Amino acid sequence: METREQLRAEAWRALYDAGDAIRQRVFAAAQAKDLSPAQAHLLTRLEPSTPVTMSQAAQLLACDASNVTGLTDRLERRGLIERQTSATDRRVKMLALTPSGLEIRRELTEAFARLPSILVDLSTDELRAMRDLMRRLAASCAGRAAETDEASPTEGAPSAGPESAAG
Repeated sequence: METREQLRAEAWRALYDAGDAIRQRVFAAAQAKDLSPAQAHLLTRLEPSTPVTMSQAAQLLACDASNVTGLTDRLERRGLIERQTSATDRRVKMLALTPSGLEIRRELTEAFARLPSILVDLSTDELRAMRDLMRRLAASCAGRAAETDEASPTEGAPSAGPESAAG
C-alpha cells in the first residue's frame, strides 16, 4: 500500500509533468507566431484598451523591469505593441497593444484555451474537484492560505525538502 509520503511525491511529480506539457503547448503556440514564450506571455497579459507602465508589465511577468525593455523593443519592432507617453507623467512610458498585437493576442489566447482531451472527458464533479484543487495549489504556491486550507502545514506534510521548496 502506498504511504501518504509516496502519494504526495507522486502527485507533485504528476503535477510537474502536467505543467511541463502545458508549457510545451504554450511554447508551440508562441513559436507558431514567431514569438518567444516571454513575448507571448507579455502579449497575453496586456489587456486591450488598458496600457500599463513598464514596471506594471514587469509585475505581470514576475520579472525585472530591465527584462521588459528587451521584450518591448522586439514586440514594438514587429508592430505588436507601442510605447505611449503617460497622460499624467511624460517621463513614464506606457505599453499598449496595437491592432496587430490585439489580433495576435486573440489568436494566442484561443490557442492556450484549447482543452486537452482529458478535460473534455472529465465529469462535472471531476472538473469541479480539479478546479478546486488547482485553486488551492495556486494559492499555496503564491504564499497565500487557500480558502479551505489554514496557513499552518497540513497533517504529516514535510516542513522542508524538494516538494515544499518547489511550491
